[in-house]
Amino acid sequence: MAGEGWGQPENYAVALPWYFKAADHGSNQAEENIGYIFQKGTGVRTDYGQAMSWFIKAAAQGNAEAENQIGWMYQFGQGMKPDNARALAWYGLAADLGNVQGKNNLQALTDDLQDDGGEWQNATIRVSDAAITQAQRWAKIQDLRRRIDAAETHSLYQDDYANQLEHIGHGKSVAMAKVFNAMGSVGAAQHRTEAARLRE
Repeated sequence: MAGEGWGQPENYAVALPWYFKAADHGSNQAEENIGYIFQKGTGVRTDYGQAMSWFIKAAAQGNAEAENQIGWMYQFGQGMKPDNARALAWYGLAADLGNVQGKNNLQALTDDLQDDGGEWQNATIRVSDAAITQAQRWAKIQDLRRRIDAAETHSLYQDDYANQLEHIGHGKSVAMAKVFNAMGSVGAAQHRTEAARLRE
């Protein structure tokens, strides 16, 4: 609230200690906010090294805004020599997480570099960077979790549908129940097989 000026005057000197406390509890949003405060020199002296350090911590937890800001720092040489290859890598990570600014910055930088063929070629070399590798690892883990959740949801649906098919004759006469249950068992077997395959 202090950082945004909600219900009180905007005051980053008050906000910063609260961000530090939240960061100590693992908040990547707080880490990103601390990085931004140091990057912009809002209420503190500008310190690009501190900004980068906090952005990297947030990015390691999948904070797309921090990834975009790291790309910005590399593109414009904030605290380091400009590095378009790293800027593209970080913008790409932010864009992959759906960050609109990351997408826009990636497109704008790509367009600029493609206008200068030599710069584009230099910027598209593979970057070896532990922080990028960590952020990519986080993104892959999150993608895997989403795919596992989707497969589990689909397998539960298949099991439920198989149950319904197996009991399709419930409440019918004995003869009709046998016919419906036999038909349902054939379909149920297919859905149980699909559910088991999804769980592998």
